[in-house]
Amino acid sequence: VTSLLRQLPSLLASLKTKPTDDPAVPGGLIYESAPNHDAQVYVRLATNGFALLAPLLRPMPKGAKEELLGAALETVAAAVRDCPTNMCAFDKYVPQLVPILRAKAATSLEVLRSAVRLLGAMGVRASARRVMHDPATAEGLMHVLSFPDSSSQRLHVAIIAALEDMRDTGTLANLLAVEGAPETFWREAHSRNKDVNGPSRGLIGTAMTSAVCRRRLGLRE
Repeated sequence: VTSLLRQLPSLLASLKTKPTDDPAVPGGLIYESAPNHDAQVYVRLATNGFALLAPLLRPMPKGAKEELLGAALETVAAAVRDCPTNMCAFDKYVPQLVPILRAKAATSLEVLRSAVRLLGAMGVRASARRVMHDPATAEGLMHVLSFPDSSSQRLHVAIIAALEDMRDTGTLANLLAVEGAPETFWREAHSRNKDVNGPSRGLIGTAMTSAVCRRRLGLRE
């Protein structure tokens, strides 16, 4: 089952062309990954609205079973990416990410990354934003964001963009309470990636204007 699930994310993606201003690129077009909507809908229907995958989304002991959890999380993340109908179908299962993120000490980084990737894919939904607001998930979330990521599909982009769009000082204060969180947001604010540095600077601005965030940062009034 793990081997089958590992293949699904690549089957749920496709390539599309995108114009670029880089003069070194022939034709002025580059390829980027995009979701395969037909395949996403098929996965939703084949799994009865993700009901058949939901039992796999729970904390598991390290080893083969944890690999199954990671593969299931990656599959669902690819299935809901930019697909509103699939997001609606998965809404009721999003709270299952809470115990996974809470168990940071007993969960491998790769599984935490997969859980955060799924949370970012669902970032526009209220169900995912409630998970981000939960103080118990803040440590697991910031543990993943604290690692620099230079891949083309960065986990940081979706999560930080969702946080900036929320503009919820309570959620931001919970994250800033985690050791090393201010340094993480400061690093992302100086990233060369415009998709992440703008929202990160917005989060820093929100924190500076919020009394509760300033207290978490240890700043005097």
